[in-house]
Amino acid sequence: VVAGALPDGVSGVYSGGVFTISGTPTEAGTFNYTVTTEGSSCENPSLSGTITVDDAGTISLGGGTATPTVCVNSPLSAITYTIGGSATGADVTAGSLPPGVTGVYSNGEFIISGTPTTAGIYDFTVSTTGATCGNPSLEGTITVDDVASLTLTTANADQSMCIGSPVSPISFT
Repeated sequence: VVAGALPDGVSGVYSGGVFTISGTPTEAGTFNYTVTTEGSSCENPSLSGTITVDDAGTISLGGGTATPTVCVNSPLSAITYTIGGSATGADVTAGSLPPGVTGVYSNGEFIISGTPTTAGIYDFTVSTTGATCGNPSLEGTITVDDVASLTLTTANADQSMCIGSPVSPISFT
């Protein structure tokens, strides 16, 4: 290779009249190269080519926790995923988010936020989209606890009686 460059991890070897370019690229990009013969007293012809190496998508937790616990009708602290590589977006690809909670992709981030309206345990998977060489995923779980309730179920909470007289049982559920 006399002009241009090959990606890291790829090399050219001459053996037995054959020049072979091979290997496993370890960097993304567009690599233009030219191969030229050597040793001829006349002409040394050249041929050019291009190796294009695409990046895989990347995803990482950029903020918040992927396993929050929140109460029904209380705002969820945002869960932020940073999307990169050749990925052009992200989405929830498995499981589900609680009703009232959504995931939105914008400017390299996928943000899960909202106010859950239904108690339960919600497992979800966020995957990158648009990458030609792989769209990785991360998993999470949002636990939504129900709000406690208290109800008077028997008798009267306010009672008057004489000393030595029993209190009518007061029950709360």
